[in-house]
Amino acid sequence: MDITTAEIARAMRALQLFDGRSTTSLSESELMNLMDALSRLGRIANTTLAACAGEVERRSRPELGRQGLARRNGFRTPAHLVAAVGNGTVGSAHQLIETGKVMADAVPPVGEDARPVQGHSHLTRAIADGLLDSECAALISRTLRAVATLRTQLAAARDAGGPSAPTHESAPWTEPSPLEASLVETATTHGISRLRRACLQARAAADPVAWERRERQARDERYLVMNTDEDGIVNLRARLDAASAAPLATWLEGQVRDAFQRRRDAATVPSGDTRTAGQIRVDALAALARHGLGCEADATAPTTTVVVRVAETDLQAGVGLADCDDLPAPVSVGALRRMAVDLQVLPAVLGGKSEPLDLGRTRRLFSRAQRLALGERDGGCAICQAPPTWCEAHHIRWWTRDSGRTDLDNGVLLCTNCHHRVHDGTWEIHAENGRIMVRPPASVDPARLPRPAGRSHTIGRQRERTGATAA
Repeated sequence: MDITTAEIARAMRALQLFDGRSTTSLSESELMNLMDALSRLGRIANTTLAACAGEVERRSRPELGRQGLARRNGFRTPAHLVAAVGNGTVGSAHQLIETGKVMADAVPPVGEDARPVQGHSHLTRAIADGLLDSECAALISRTLRAVATLRTQLAAARDAGGPSAPTHESAPWTEPSPLEASLVETATTHGISRLRRACLQARAAADPVAWERRERQARDERYLVMNTDEDGIVNLRARLDAASAAPLATWLEGQVRDAFQRRRDAATVPSGDTRTAGQIRVDALAALARHGLGCEADATAPTTTVVVRVAETDLQAGVGLADCDDLPAPVSVGALRRMAVDLQVLPAVLGGKSEPLDLGRTRRLFSRAQRLALGERDGGCAICQAPPTWCEAHHIRWWTRDSGRTDLDNGVLLCTNCHHRVHDGTWEIHAENGRIMVRPPASVDPARLPRPAGRSHTIGRQRERTGATAA
């Protein structure tokens, strides 16, 4: 990058108009002009700083060993050097370096170290114009690389052929050029929050099947831990998969919105509610726990409504992505099916032109009376016999895939873990001569013989052990 002070001088001339002024003395228009000038100066300085950080990384590349710039100055990595000089964090230094590398890729260095590279024209132009900060630029750069890798891997697997070859394709809009332009426009128009969501959607759309595998892995890795500091403060730390996070996020953010709305409505009459959004979430979570401890209602009753949008073609094919307002990342169609069993999930099904075709049917949810009847019939989970209060009502003929009816003879109770097994295809459930039967995977029964579900299976096993026969 060629260093120029012309833009800096132009911004400084605008700032000189406010020399010696107090911010409290500025009119509204003057205050806005001052903020605009400071922002332009900050973006220009950030761009030049990013170019310097990228050059530090180039002069500290691993093959130089101890002769690299960072090591010669006593720093373990280029990021540590940039952070120390700029009095920032290592994380922000990494973002600066990433941005600097994008700029360097657009204009390769000259001399013996020159290396042919292919830059990102939209991204580089936005950085040079001071429209993107280092955080947005680094996120776009990482996303473009990740999406390109996913697209390449998927195409290679399709070309290889064979019985396990994938039949799906990457979404056309994830091709390099249109994706880059779209992400840059999102960042410059809407900011970092919307950009993070767009980047996650791009990674998912590059290979929806790989994204669903990631969701299953995330479910296996979910956790929540509680620990207490020396001063008695309790800390929560958690990682949640999408299906687990959606109702929680919807509930908590709904409480925040409601509290803020009541605060605005009471603007003329002090409400006394000065809580931050974080404090409102804590209070809402504590209230939900207190309610659960004293609630005698069926634990599987619907408690919240989660709106999820999905394309009709994706829903029918079983491969694709759905979008939930309260989650930044998209969810797979498989995750949507698991979410849409016992929660008040309202699937907004969209046709080819994104017109709403169906906004959900409340009757697809099993009523409390039906769940009680299923509990009496099955005695609990059809597979592992967990208690009914731990279970969800599942459509044997799936409501989304098979147009299954919400009738008792099409329902069965499943605990959360077994419910995921059924939707993952490891266990199968079907009706046979009026009886609900389950078919285990080969790892449980090599012959995969059907067995009666729930209580019938337990009673049958007891009769086998005691030699009893049916009356």
